[in-house]
Amino acid sequence: MRTETHDVIYQFDSVYPIEDRTILMECERYINNHMSDIHNVADLAIALRISERKLKDLFQEHTNLTAAGFIRERKISRAKELLSTTRMVMVDIAVELGYSNAANFATAFKHIEGITPSEYKLKSRSTPIF
Repeated sequence: MRTETHDVIYQFDSVYPIEDRTILMECERYINNHMSDIHNVADLAIALRISERKLKDLFQEHTNLTAAGFIRERKISRAKELLSTTRMVMVDIAVELGYSNAANFATAFKHIEGITPSEYKLKSRSTPIF
């Protein structure tokens, strides 16, 4: 199990009321630190002891994403980080991100990024860093 923590990345500074901002920041923090445990919005709602309906409404209102879309976006963002900075194999990345198998992970990744995780890994490794 990973022990490192990932802080809030999405910008919630302009979210009001502050209660909504606090909930959204806690959601992102929890997603970032427990990706393998979050498979859907219900999992997040249970973990944070908030209604699934409230979570869905908050994300839609303040992020222009569905709650499920937000979870997916965070997982794919983390996948891109792992693909470009580690030597982890696809199955290990899938497990770390909470996907049931590497094929499901690859499908979700390609749906969002337009290329497979393997293609992304090759592309990110071949881009020179200045």
